[in-house]
Amino acid sequence: MALSDREQKLLEQMEKALYAEDPKFASTLRRSGFTIAPGERRNVIFGLVALVSGLVLVFGSVVSKTVIVGIPGFLLVLTGFVFIARGLQEPVGAATPTPTKVRNRTKNSKLMSRFEERWQQRRDGGI
Repeated sequence: MALSDREQKLLEQMEKALYAEDPKFASTLRRSGFTIAPGERRNVIFGLVALVSGLVLVFGSVVSKTVIVGIPGFLLVLTGFVFIARGLQEPVGAATPTPTKVRNRTKNSKLMSRFEERWQQRRDGGI
């Protein structure tokens, strides 16, 4: 159902207010979950079909106690996972690091350098 012009404007104003008030929360809401990449729906459907048919073959192999049927089933399951993974994409905002993550990296690198210095002192017999 399409929104009217007035509703579109109200929604845009509410989004701008949310971004202005709490940008971290707004970006978290924006990048939640995986989506199907444009034009990749066929790969996801093929992957699901391959996954289900592979599982049927694997379970059939277990029931009938024939390994020869289970091997192609296992390969179909792997193929299904590959095609599904190709069709899914991460949200756009999740790929860019936030400034807090960069700051934590510098803290971690300082911490690691201190640990390395202490390790060298122990190896050299300084402690």
